[in-house]
Amino acid sequence: MSFEQVLPLRNESRLADRAIANRLFGMSEGTIGELSSLLNRAAVRAIRTGEERITPKLLDDLQWTAPSKRREEAYAIA
Repeated sequence: MSFEQVLPLRNESRLADRAIANRLFGMSEGTIGELSSLLNRAAVRAIRTGEERITPKLLDDLQWTAPSKRREEAYAIA
């Protein structure tokens, strides 16, 4: 909930609701830095689209790559 309080969005996203909280946890893989980056990117997208809140659909549209997937890709390149 503390993240939601500092996001510059006009509409409530209800990030503490179980479904979206679980989704955010999975996308960030439980890492606070990843969660912060994810929410910042989502907030920018929400503002640009005029939605002014973070929704499951908005998260789908972010094209977010989970940290473990980014690591796999980095090792594949090396």
